[in-house]
Amino acid sequence: MTQTVFEEWGIHSCKDFGDIVFNMVEIELLAKTERDTREDFADGYDFDEAFRRPFLPSDQQTHRRSTTVSAPDIKL
Repeated sequence: MTQTVFEEWGIHSCKDFGDIVFNMVEIELLAKTERDTREDFADGYDFDEAFRRPFLPSDQQTHRRSTTVSAPDIKL
């Protein structure tokens, strides 16, 4: 459901989160250091690899490959 909700909200990549964060910085809801930039979010992980692929049946997981960095496995 994560990717479905994000898509509904117009969030398609980590860059979109960077835009949200820095919009909040601009209106002073968040703070940043001098080293923090929007570009820090540009090379994030692939949402399909992080939010869909782990939940596909195992025979479908090997057919999909991404050239981007995958998100770390998170155990809940």
